[in-house]
Amino acid sequence: MRSTALCAATIAAGMGCAAHAQLVVGNDQSAATNAMYYIDLGTGTATSILSGAAAQAWGMAYAGSTNTLYWNNGGVLREASFSQSGLTPSAGVQLTFNGASMNVTGMAWWNNRLVGYRSITLPGIYEIDPLTGVTTLLAATPAATDFGGLDSDGARLYGLNDGTGLQGRGLYSIDTGSNSYSLLAPYPAGDTDIDGLAIGNGRAYWVNDVGSQDILVYNLTTNMFEASISSPFGTGGIFSAGAFIPTPGAAAILGLGGVAMLRRRR
Repeated sequence: MRSTALCAATIAAGMGCAAHAQLVVGNDQSAATNAMYYIDLGTGTATSILSGAAAQAWGMAYAGSTNTLYWNNGGVLREASFSQSGLTPSAGVQLTFNGASMNVTGMAWWNNRLVGYRSITLPGIYEIDPLTGVTTLLAATPAATDFGGLDSDGARLYGLNDGTGLQGRGLYSIDTGSNSYSLLAPYPAGDTDIDGLAIGNGRAYWVNDVGSQDILVYNLTTNMFEASISSPFGTGGIFSAGAFIPTPGAAAILGLGGVAMLRRRR
């Protein structure tokens, strides 16, 4: 019990106990070969956690409070409890807007709600009811922008713009209240299409949909790129998605530590 409590205290202090944060990534390559992966950010090792048609992903978001991973393939929204040993996906619900079917190309868990970006018909940021799939427009996005990569650090919303509007292609912070967009970093030379974004650990992970292109890592504090991560995708897709998963098991270990301390007091 003493070691468990010590490990809990270590995690609470922001240290490791040999557990690493993870990145979950997916794309929409062919259903026959498609897979969703988690990448251990401490070792760089990628492991498949879901395969087949259900693993196809255009957008992805993680709700830490319920340990729920959300993703969509076109207009179908799925969810599953995150586990390193694999995912058991829901059957899925159809996304709708004003009673009509719709889709999103990026998703984020932002201010305790699920939001997505739609690139056609009425481009903008939408709130999504994960139970019904019903969406509500929060903010129409500016002309010639395409925020297919979308994610949040919980409070702040970020997007990767593939379009030529605003200040061009790059990573932006987004304020839907004032409908303002601040460029944080332009795309690297030669890259014009990055469809997946995950935010966590003070970094933005830019997930390309093509397996031959690395996942870029941008430090939001130093405003510099760090060493990139090899992509696990076997083939390319049209869309890609990513979500940041904090250190696995931290909450459970903290809970065990609390139990241990209670037992010592008795």
